[in-house]
This record gives sequence, C-alpha cells and structure tokens, in this order.
Amino acid sequence: MRQGNGTDLLGLNDPRSASIGIIYVAQNDDRKSVLAALITQEKLGRKQVAVVLPEQNQAFQRPGDFDDLKGLRNKLQTQIIFIAPPGPGPAEFARQRRFTVYSSLESYAKALRDEGLGEEDKKRNGFIAGPVKSARDSNPASDQGAPSPALGEAFVIGAGAAAAGAVVADASLPPQTPASVSGPSLPVSKGDEIADLPTNPIAGSGSSGAQGGTATGATVAGRGGPSNEKIIELSPVAKPGRTTKKLPIEGGATSSRVAAGVGMGAGVAVAAATVQRARNMSNPPQKKVTNKPRRHPVRNAFIFLVLLLLTLLIACGSLAYMQPKAVQALVQKAGLSKIVPNISLQPGVTVTIAPVNQVVSDSFVVSGIPGTADATKLQVSTRQLSYTTPSVTSPVTGTGKHVIPGVAARGTLNFNNGSTQSFTYGTTTPFTASNGQIFYLDAAVTIPAANPIAGTFGKATGTAHAATAGVAGNIAAGAISITNTIQGGPIGVTNQSAFAGGQDAQQYAFIQQGDVDAAVAAVQPGLVTKAQTGLKGQLQAGEQLTGDPQCTPKSSVDQPIGDTGKAIPSATATVSATCTAEAYKQADLNALAQAGLAKKVASDPTLGSSYGPVGGIVTTTTVQGTNNGIVSLLLSAKQVWAYQFTAAQKQTLADLIKGLSATQALTKLKSQVGVSNATIPTGTTTLPSDPTQITIDIQMPAGLSAGQGNITPTVPAGNGTPIQGNGSVPLIV
Repeated sequence: MRQGNGTDLLGLNDPRSASIGIIYVAQNDDRKSVLAALITQEKLGRKQVAVVLPEQNQAFQRPGDFDDLKGLRNKLQTQIIFIAPPGPGPAEFARQRRFTVYSSLESYAKALRDEGLGEEDKKRNGFIAGPVKSARDSNPASDQGAPSPALGEAFVIGAGAAAAGAVVADASLPPQTPASVSGPSLPVSKGDEIADLPTNPIAGSGSSGAQGGTATGATVAGRGGPSNEKIIELSPVAKPGRTTKKLPIEGGATSSRVAAGVGMGAGVAVAAATVQRARNMSNPPQKKVTNKPRRHPVRNAFIFLVLLLLTLLIACGSLAYMQPKAVQALVQKAGLSKIVPNISLQPGVTVTIAPVNQVVSDSFVVSGIPGTADATKLQVSTRQLSYTTPSVTSPVTGTGKHVIPGVAARGTLNFNNGSTQSFTYGTTTPFTASNGQIFYLDAAVTIPAANPIAGTFGKATGTAHAATAGVAGNIAAGAISITNTIQGGPIGVTNQSAFAGGQDAQQYAFIQQGDVDAAVAAVQPGLVTKAQTGLKGQLQAGEQLTGDPQCTPKSSVDQPIGDTGKAIPSATATVSATCTAEAYKQADLNALAQAGLAKKVASDPTLGSSYGPVGGIVTTTTVQGTNNGIVSLLLSAKQVWAYQFTAAQKQTLADLIKGLSATQALTKLKSQVGVSNATIPTGTTTLPSDPTQITIDIQMPAGLSAGQGNITPTVPAGNGTPIQGNGSVPLIV
C-alpha cells in the first residue's frame, strides 16, 4: 500500500494539495490496513481522501466490505472518495452506500480543477453565477460529483434557495434537460448514510438515484412557458340513478408537474414551492359538484322496526334481571310455560368445589429379567448393554535391573632361569604389565636351574590372571617383560601370548508387571469415563440403568515381562476399557406402580373406586441385588388421589343448593360426600332458583412434583435390605 497527497493530481503549486490524501490499495492489502490508512490521513488533516482500488483486490470486493466504512465515516472529518473501475463490483457497492465514486484519477483531478475554476467565476461574477457555470462544465455522468465540501453550501441551503426559486419561476429562462447539467456533489449527513446534493440548484446530474447515491435531476414543468405535456383524464362511467361529474384537478392542469430528484437539497424544495404557488395563482381550483342521494322509504321503515325491537328486548331484559319471579309469573299467565318452562334471566353463579384428596404411597419388589416380563408377577424386562472404548497406547518404562559382574583377563607367563639353582614363584607375587595392570599366578611355578655345561636356561610356564576384572586386563603379547636377579643369575618373566577374556561389569533393565500396571493406571480413568459415557449413550428413550456400570480395563504389552537375560528398557502398552450394565424402561416401572396404587386405593374402605389419580406419579427405585442376571428392584411410589365427581353428581349438587342463601348452600355442600371445601363468589347472597344457572366447578388439587416429600421405602417381608442404586433419583412422569 502506498499513500500520497494532492500533489499527485494538482501539482505542488495548488494550495489544495495538502488537504487531499490518496491511498493506493494493492491487490493483497486487507481491509484493516486500509481503514488504518484512512485514520492516518484523518490525523494529517486531510479534508478528502481518495481510495484507489485496482480491478482485483482483497480489501473491498463484496458489499459487506463497505459496511465498516459506513460507521467510520461519520466519525471522521475527512470525506472518503473511491476511485474504482466502472461496472458491477466495488464501484457499484460503494455507490449503493452513498460514497462518491470516480472511474479514474484523471476524472477526479478534472473535477478538482473544475471546482477551482468555479471558485474563480464566483469571485468575478458574484455569488450566483459561479455554481451555474460549474454545473454546466461538470464531470461526465459516469462519475458521481466532485468531492469538495467547499462548494457553495450556503448557496444551495441558504440564500441560494430563494435565488433558485426565482430562476425557476422566471419564464424567460430557456428550458434545461436533466442531462444537460451535472456537478460535484455536496455531502449531507443522513444518519448512517451520506446523500450527495448537486451543486446546481435547479437540476442534478440526471443519473438514476440508485447509482451510488447521486442526486437525481428534477424536471420542473413550466420553466420556460407552458408545458407541452398533457394530463391524461379518464372519463367516469355514469351509473343509473346518479350523475357523476369530473372532479377538478387541484392547483390547475400543471400543478403536479414537479418531480424532485433523490437527495435534492433545501434550494430545490424552495424552488418547487415557488413554482407551485405560481401555478395555483394562475389556475384557481374549480368548485366540486355532487349529487344528493335518493331516499328509500322502505329501507327507512325497516331500520325503524329493528330499532324498536332492540329497545323492547333491552327493556324486557332489564325487567327480568331485576324481577325474575314477576317475569316467570307473567309467562305462566300467558300460557307460555310449555314453550318456555323455566325462563330465568337471573345471572348464573359458579360454585367451586374442592374434592377430598389424599396422598397414597406404597412400595413393591420388582424383578428385572432378560427377555419377556410378566407384569402380573411384578416383572420388567431388562436389556444388557456393553461398550468398549477404542484402544489407546501408554509408554512402559522398565524398572527391573540385572547386574553382570566383570571377568578378569587370563593368559600364560613364560619363565627363563639363568642361575645355577632352581627358583619358585608363588601366587602372591605380582607381575606388572606395561599398561599398569597387575597379574598373579594361578598356582606356584618352580623354574629349574640352568645347565651351564649344556648352555641352556631353566624354563617353565604358568597360567595367570589379572588382579582386576575388566577389559583392561586383555594385554597384548610382550606387555609383561620382567627380569629379576637372584643369587646365582637372572630370571626373566614374559607373556609370549596375549591375555584375553577380560570383561567389565554390566547391568541392564527389563519390564516388570508393576511397570505395566502403572502405565495402564495412567490412562484408565479417562477410558472408564469414556466407556461409561458410551454405555449411557446406548440408552433408549425412557430407559434407566439398574445400577452403576461395571468397568474393567484390558491391556497388552509389545515386549515380554520379566528378566529374559537381555536388556528391555521400555515397551508400549495398548489399553482399552469395557463397561457393562443392564437397563430397564421407566415406563414399565411406572405402570406397575400405578397399578399397585390403584389396587391399594380400591381395597381401602376410606377411599374406594370413587377416587382417581391426580397429576403425575413420583417413583424411587433402589437396587437390592443381582443374581444370575436377574436384578431385584425396590420400587416406591407416591401420588395424589382425589374424589371424582360425575356429571350427574354435579347436577345433583346444583339441585341441592338452588334458591338457598350463600351460607345455607355452603353448609349443605360441605356435608356432602367427597366435598372438602366449597366457595361461592363474593357478593352472591342467594343462589338462582333455576339449577341450570348454577355451574359446579371442581377444583382438583395440584399433583406431586419430583422432590416434593420423601418416599420411605417399605420392604415387604423376606425381600432383604434395599441397596442404593443408579435409579434412586426421584422421577416424576
């Protein structure tokens, strides 16, 4: 990425060069670096920054890439301008987000130079002439306006609005087409977007409003005299019985001929309003002609009868509400009792009944068996589950130590006796070799005396060994060469052959069983957890485990265990874990519990068949033990049972309390079987005499929820003590 200033476009002599920054984006530059460059240009005091995009770039190639700039530009004082190749792509994306876009640096430089000429014209010709000339000498329609915020803002938004209105209203000016004028855009902040206004107060560039946010040119009819365009009028179709006349056009025939461009400023609005007032004065509105509707006597009579009937119904209803007995007597006298036998317009009353209820609990011993279960024998089916984890490896370090002692080197010593008497060397006489190693005879050696007559020496040999074990005793031939002088002559000692067999002490490591156990223990907890998770993942909907899974690790080692006579310092253990368990369906246990509670209620003389369950059943399951694949489960259940009122019983209660006072009715209801409590709405003193006006609402108690009260398991005789298991968590269904 390279950055520059306006001297690249305007040269060193133009004073505006320092206020213009240029960012040349390379193909591999990212968007963050471009945003950082924009902030740098802002700190340099640039009023405008042109971002030059190549045809292929990574920073701005999608519509979303321009969204980061929408929030950034409202925080910057500088104006962001894009230089991008025309056509679909970055240029179009920038225009859609109201950024000024030029197709090349040359067109941007031309706009800056034209802006400078416009400033000079304003100084020479006055405040109005400058922008008009600048608009006539503007950029091509392909580039969306000049970027300078210094162009006459005061002219467009302030006093220039009135001047623009005067110019438009003056019929002496020749008509201009939108394409004939275009100019640099003036940025006006609109929330998170920027709209560009044309510097020409009469018309914009003529481009489409969708092209990068450029203001669309406005065509003002009547600018040079009467418009050649005509309004198309549709003749209305006359309907029978009424006359329709043409509605007048508000403001005259040419009052709606002002089409404002997208992004037009306050000057255009004032100009349009001036033209509107001029047209209204020249074309006063016409008077509206309407026809009076015809009246229909039959329809009016029908409406009168309907209103009369509604009035009578309201009056009768009010009377029946205040005096129901009087209305009932009137019906009987009129002989309408067979048609309306029990007419009563007294408002209905809802009486709430709380039925007698009781929490019922019991415990059952259930057997979980593989295969098909018999519910009558309190059995549920169980399913065997097993899961083995994928194998993992664990390094094994051998801690067994085997020590091999060193071996002393051995060889033969040669003796020559030059004396006239024999000589004996014992096993304690040291013989030192040239490398400093000491050797001793394995057994005493006697060397015979020399024979001077024959001219021969006495000779003898003896085996010897190094005093220290190790390879240092392996000496070469001649390493021992000793001459001892004794009485009568010399005795020489040499090793005519090398000593060999000396070895240093050695030790090696091997694998022990404890080493393997330690390697397995390092990975076993994680494998067991994975195996338990995999096992529980095999549970089907509504299943529970009968107890904790039984998990065992399996391992193998790629080297022998124990001392095999050679060094085995390390090995690799392959470990896996397998978990097994049995599962049952909780719904099967709930069904057994529900049936067991129903049997207990039916046999209870205080409850009986008139009671029914309310809400869910809460169960607790504990494991008693497992024998030959059969699991013994202790099932404890608890549920609310309430008195069940039939429709006939509710009708009987309504007949029982009809016409009674509220106090009498409550006393009567509370004495009935199955009624725990009753309530009558406040304000009701007397219940209706018509039982159909009394609604009996049975308010059932709330059922139990998990954890609401503890269930104490009661083990039937001979079934042992319950063992806490996986299914001991309370469950509500």
